Amino acid sequence: MRSDKGIAIITALLIMVVVGLLATGGALVTRMELNIARNDASSLQAHYAAQAGLQKYKTILFQYFRFLETISGTQNPERTACFDRMGTGMDIDRDGSEEYLWSGGEITFAEEWVKNSSGEEVGSYVVTIHRDSGNKNMFTIESKGRSNGARATVRSTLLVENTGVLENAIFTGQGQTNQYLNGGVTIRGGVYVVGDENNPNNTVIGANGNFSMLNEYDLTNGNYEAMRYRVSDGNRVADNLCASLRVDNGQVELNGSVKLGDPSNWLLGVYIGDSQEDLKVTDTLLQCVENKGICSEIGRFTLDLSEGGAPKFPLLGDEPAEESGCTEATWSDCIFQSGLKNGLVVAHVASTGAGYPLFGSTGAQDGVSDECEDFLSDPLLVFSNSAVDCTYTDANGVLQGFRYTTSNGWSSASFQVYGTVSLHGYDVKFDWPVEYVAKTLNGPTEADVEDWNASFVVEANGSGAGGGIDINQNFLTSDDEIDITGKKRLFPDHVLGLVAEGEVYQRAANVMAPVYAGDTFRIIKGNKILGSVVANKFCTTSAGDSIDCNAGQNAEVIYVNTGHNKPDIMQYVDSAGIPLFKVLSYERR
Repeated sequence: MRSDKGIAIITALLIMVVVGLLATGGALVTRMELNIARNDASSLQAHYAAQAGLQKYKTILFQYFRFLETISGTQNPERTACFDRMGTGMDIDRDGSEEYLWSGGEITFAEEWVKNSSGEEVGSYVVTIHRDSGNKNMFTIESKGRSNGARATVRSTLLVENTGVLENAIFTGQGQTNQYLNGGVTIRGGVYVVGDENNPNNTVIGANGNFSMLNEYDLTNGNYEAMRYRVSDGNRVADNLCASLRVDNGQVELNGSVKLGDPSNWLLGVYIGDSQEDLKVTDTLLQCVENKGICSEIGRFTLDLSEGGAPKFPLLGDEPAEESGCTEATWSDCIFQSGLKNGLVVAHVASTGAGYPLFGSTGAQDGVSDECEDFLSDPLLVFSNSAVDCTYTDANGVLQGFRYTTSNGWSSASFQVYGTVSLHGYDVKFDWPVEYVAKTLNGPTEADVEDWNASFVVEANGSGAGGGIDINQNFLTSDDEIDITGKKRLFPDHVLGLVAEGEVYQRAANVMAPVYAGDTFRIIKGNKILGSVVANKFCTTSAGDSIDCNAGQNAEVIYVNTGHNKPDIMQYVDSAGIPLFKVLSYERR
């Protein structure tokens, strides 16, 4: 009996031990599961904290980019060809002071805490922005989050671009004549073709032969002797133009020895149409080789701006973009008001043959000379070997208008333009080599410079007469102008913008200017333009007075970004573009 009781006690004790072990094990498992759940929650919180940092600084980066582009009116630093938008640092408060400077190509921001809805701190993040050394428009944002000992990292690489109209060597509208962008044509810089949305299957670029679109230029060689020393030191050589080929509505055909980019200097991107079939190319051109092929860092893809609304070709009758700063109904009205404020507005009344109202900042102007009034009486203004002075001093004592001065013999004339000169109902010809001086003044003398830029605008009258510019001899920036600091003002720190509602015909061997043509820009074979071309149609022609667009012409368009120094009239054009903020990659760790 006693042994039975002993066995029962032992059994009970064993049961209690087992139960205890089970209870302890259950508690341990529960605690382990709680720890796992807590760790999972902490890991998730760390991830979301990292995400919060990434999203915040993506927004900050884009806001600062837009501030530099459209709000401040200046860039950091001043633009060269493919400029470094973020300069030496970031002024994220946008108060004029760079709180954060780049160090080794990166900026690391202070740790920031993330709170829940109750205001409790549940995690933190530290963000570093890395700037790509080869492409200053490419950034990687790395955000490291932590919560209760858990860690998480998210990383995203972004491309930040402004697809403004003047960010290209050629920005063209209808595109029909772009099939002649072939033969020996060389374009150094980006190309954007709007195309015809009603005929998106049109071939807008039919390139063959030795057609080239490149991402660099070097003005120090003998091909550019006429312009080389009229360009500022920092812009004589450019090894990155941020050049992309973009086609909105239309197709592109590539054959022969076409080069889009170069093996040693690729284009930034190639984006064409809305399907892969919009790029028709032979197999040999799909490879990037020494003397032909498609060399592009990004793409061949469809147009990357469609979702944000691709830019359209700007017309004088269009409403200006909000970013332009002009509140008038149309771009033409903006030009008129700019001329009234600081410049000269002249309207030729061709229908009666009498009168040509002259307007300036104080209304009708009587200050111009009789010589000027005689010159303006003809609807065809020819700048040749005769001088004319159409300047005046307004009621505020500011020199306005334009002056054309010649010298003996076949040498360059001086064409001085102050502010915005707006001519209505005129066609203009430059039949003499020109060195221009472009200034917007705030006083009575040429030393009273507010901006080293000006605009010369030619619009049609109500009957459609006028609005064309023929440039028949070299049209170059003067290399004799010195600013108040003793610095020689060269292109693009000294710019005259040319705007024509109709056609611009370049028979001149060399032109230095940003040019807008509401109809067609024509350039003769062998000629060069330095700046940018915005034209509804772009056309290369043979020599002479040909108006036909011909294949095989070896003209050259070389993109130089006038950037911070573009005339205000050209800023209205540029604001037709849209900013591009593209996520290239995303990584979570």
